[in-house]
Amino acid sequence: MDKNTKIQRRRADFIGASAEYIDQLYEAFCEDPEGVSAEWRSFFYGFDHGIGAEAKSPTGHLPQPPLIHPGLDRLFMAYRLSGHLYAEIDPLGLVAQQRPKELDPSYYGLQRTDLQQPVNVISIEAELALPAAEVIDVLERVYCGTLASEYLHLSAADERRWIERRLESTRGDWAAQNSDRERIDILRDLTAAEGLEQYLPRRYVGQRRFSLAGGHALIPLFDEIVQGGGQRGVTDVVSGMDHRGRLIVLVNLLGKAPSELFSEFEGDHRLDAGSGSGDVKYHQGFYSNIQTPGGPVHLSLAFNPSHLEIIGPVVQGGCRARQDRHETDAKDLVLPVIVHGDAAFIGQGVVTETLNLSKTKAYGTG
Repeated sequence: MDKNTKIQRRRADFIGASAEYIDQLYEAFCEDPEGVSAEWRSFFYGFDHGIGAEAKSPTGHLPQPPLIHPGLDRLFMAYRLSGHLYAEIDPLGLVAQQRPKELDPSYYGLQRTDLQQPVNVISIEAELALPAAEVIDVLERVYCGTLASEYLHLSAADERRWIERRLESTRGDWAAQNSDRERIDILRDLTAAEGLEQYLPRRYVGQRRFSLAGGHALIPLFDEIVQGGGQRGVTDVVSGMDHRGRLIVLVNLLGKAPSELFSEFEGDHRLDAGSGSGDVKYHQGFYSNIQTPGGPVHLSLAFNPSHLEIIGPVVQGGCRARQDRHETDAKDLVLPVIVHGDAAFIGQGVVTETLNLSKTKAYGTG
């Protein structure tokens, strides 16, 4: 049996029926590295630090774990796993939070000397060993500061690692991630959205509008997707969303004239001949060209019926049609964006059915 065949067979041990067993071993390792055998402990240390299963030392043995207190790894993992539950996202202090024992170094038997020990955490500083106490301070700012991040439930290891590095490389200095100009633009978007949100219920009392209250961050988030996409060569963004917040998105992102929206509230919106009786305002779609650093991007918001999630496959189909019209492989030029409600995403089968089509050659969009 040649070397490549042996490697493939060895890798096959980590898929199929044995995958669940290895997942259980890894969870046990994260809880207590001493709770698994030395062979598995060496493997998981290598896995966590980006060392392949076949990586060998010059002597031919599996790489040995670094000589650090095992409680440090457990403490670092505790921040990544549950730090978001204790983030400072309650500026009014309405709910008193009790510090969990899992985020206390003493819970893992760590002493002051252990916290001075230099450790290398790739996601924070790839080439520099930092004192463990400094790493803990970074993780405290990243996961228990003013931004809550939950991502370890993701099944793809590369996605988890990407998010981990993006978060921890900032060292929790969120303000430094945007220029003054960018922060002013975000404030402007939020203020405009809140202004319209406050005006509509006062001016049109009792009329149905499906508020975006509590979700205004959707506006700068959506704008960042469009602007960032344009900067990377995207020419079209095809989007769909349910009712909640649609009116705010139409005006504040796509540029629908407020006067047109007000006319719909007041019932004097004129329809073109032959267009039928029209539809309620929170089902309406729109399209416009948005200026970005990479040029104009055609942004469209599909019309939506009362069935909350049925627009998903429609948007995917519209996106695929635009991609197919290009002479070259243009999956990177047309971007589909679908905004879901939490309950509808979980409870409606059309979402899963659409996801099942996403990896097929005939229907995939990228």
